[in-house]
Amino acid sequence: MTLLTATLILGMITITGLLVWRLGFPSAPTLPAEIPLPPGQVLTGYAQGSGWVVLIAQDEEGQVVHLLRPGASEIHQSVRVRP
Repeated sequence: MTLLTATLILGMITITGLLVWRLGFPSAPTLPAEIPLPPGQVLTGYAQGSGWVVLIAQDEEGQVVHLLRPGASEIHQSVRVRP
């Protein structure tokens, strides 16, 4: 009975270790050192893909979505979100 218990415990530790090793922990996206927002806007959201970065900003008129390329210091396109 002791051998069966030890085998079960060793098996559970092995399975858990393999799952943690195989699945791993996803890395968080790295934010750029400087985010180019127009004056008066506050960053409220951020998304990053393989070839683009989306910044969601809030100003006194509502929300604005800015698109830019990764590593770029200038906004490529802006779209105002209408309610």
